[in-house]
Amino acid sequence: MRTGDETAGDAAVRLAVALRNSYLPIQGPPGTGKTYTAAEQIVELIARGRTVGITARSHAVIHNLICAVYEHAGAHGIAPRVGQHADKDNPFLHSAAARMGYDELERALRDHDLDVAAGTAWMWSRAQLASSVDTLFVDEASQMSLADVLAVAGAGANLVLVGDPQQLAQPTQGTHPPGAGVSALEHILDGRATMPADAGLLIDRTWRLHPRLCRYTSDVFYDRKLTGVAGLERQEVLGDLEPHGSGLRVLEVPHEGNTNASPEEASQVAHLVAGLLDRRWQDRHGERGSIGPEQILIITPYNAQIRAIREALARIGCPAGVMVGTVDKFQGREGAVAIYSMATSSADDAPHGLEFLFDPHRLNVATSRARAMSVIAASPDLVRVSCRTPRQMLLVNALCRAWEAGEQLR
Repeated sequence: MRTGDETAGDAAVRLAVALRNSYLPIQGPPGTGKTYTAAEQIVELIARGRTVGITARSHAVIHNLICAVYEHAGAHGIAPRVGQHADKDNPFLHSAAARMGYDELERALRDHDLDVAAGTAWMWSRAQLASSVDTLFVDEASQMSLADVLAVAGAGANLVLVGDPQQLAQPTQGTHPPGAGVSALEHILDGRATMPADAGLLIDRTWRLHPRLCRYTSDVFYDRKLTGVAGLERQEVLGDLEPHGSGLRVLEVPHEGNTNASPEEASQVAHLVAGLLDRRWQDRHGERGSIGPEQILIITPYNAQIRAIREALARIGCPAGVMVGTVDKFQGREGAVAIYSMATSSADDAPHGLEFLFDPHRLNVATSRARAMSVIAASPDLVRVSCRTPRQMLLVNALCRAWEAGEQLR
């Protein structure tokens, strides 16, 4: 779908404009600017007089894309007219968008009084909004099931699906027929790691990951197709104290019998954070600054380990503001350093089984939040697994590759 030396961003805009009663799937790996690309597409479409719809599984995601649209439109000297369906007290109702009900949105789109209309699938699946926009954008389409995408698809003549099935998939509840819970983008990828050139578009350049982090992420999760923009090699934690430099690090913390919380790991993570705070680091532009709490992301699979880490941070007097949460909380976020605490002592202790603890999507998100350095804190027994099936071998492989690629912290 790309021609000659065309960038993925330029191709995305060209293809969105050229759509005629069709759809465009776009896969954006970590730090490649999925939201930036979607905003550029939307601004170009409304500059050409097209009407655009925005939807996603959550109001937070919708709000984030609206913010990007306003930012990019302003840079192009365009003042978009945006209508959003959200409750009055919804914290993700954009301040510049007009809050509208279903009937108001229908009339405004019909009378060409809006450039962009935004709302969840509950809005776009309504019969009264069928064929109401030229192009409907589904953001984080890897978290929306194929059934939900089909339910909203009739609202637009064209459909743009933006997301990354290699990161977190949609949460599912209950029992469904095979394939029913799979996202639209996963259906298109059909088991492949990256978007084939004849099926859609892969945004293949990250603006976040240091080349050493990018190499691991690209090799393990993206068929070695992900590269970085110039300057990312400058990103590093400065000084001679450990940890310093850049790339992937492994902090082995031996412990036994822990399922979803490890006080041993929590203590080690807290001391690691204390040693990083107020250190200097350098960004891709060569600018240097202090590592504050906002530049350190602590990620773990379990809520119990979140509590253990917060308590350990408090015990040694770390300042408030260090962010600790599950992988779901940090998708889309970034910092100078990311720390992933896996908490479980061994594969046999995993409370939700190998599928949860060793989920490669979870590991991908956790390690790719970092700009300069990513640290995996875990029991060494997690890479000593007796796999019984090819599926288990696939699950464990990504973590074993991290152990091989990462430098050991002492």
